This record gives sequence, C-alpha cells and structure tokens, in this order.
Amino acid sequence: YDKILDAHLIMNVEKHRKSAELTLSVSGQNLVAHSVTDDLFASIDETTDKMERQLKRYNSRINEHPHLSEEEKIEIAEKLAEGIASDEKSR
Repeated sequence: YDKILDAHLIMNVEKHRKSAELTLSVSGQNLVAHSVTDDLFASIDETTDKMERQLKRYNSRINEHPHLSEEEKIEIAEKLAEGIASDEKSR
C-alpha cells in the first residue's frame, strides 16, 4: 500500500507478556493493531497480520467509493451554476 504516511511499532516485554502495537497514518486516518502473547515474534507476526487485514478493508472501502471524473465534476458545477443563476433571476 503506497499511501502510508507514517508508521510506529511499539514492542513491550514484561516477564511472560510480550506485546506489539503498530500504528499507521494513512491518508488522514490512523490504523492501530495490537497483540499480546508469550513470544515477542509471535506478537509482531499477529500484529502485522491484523494490520494487513485492516489495510485491505480500508483499501476496499476507498475503492468502492464512487469517484467522479473531471468531466463529471465540470458538468455538475455547470448545472449548479445554472440553477443558482435561474434562482437569482426569479427573485
């Protein structure tokens, strides 16, 4: 995914508790994944797996959102301008 702006990985070790937290800044959103196990490498793997699923969901939401072409934007702007102009004339 090429829109990741910033990434932070925090690893914590306490006796039998090893945790990993990954925070990514993506296009104005923060995605966070966290995992706690008794093995640090397992925590990191689990955290990255969770983040991968979040990125896939985020990416599919972005791609499902309808985007207008430049021509469609111009057409809508012209229709709005015509509507505003006709409203002002009728006053």
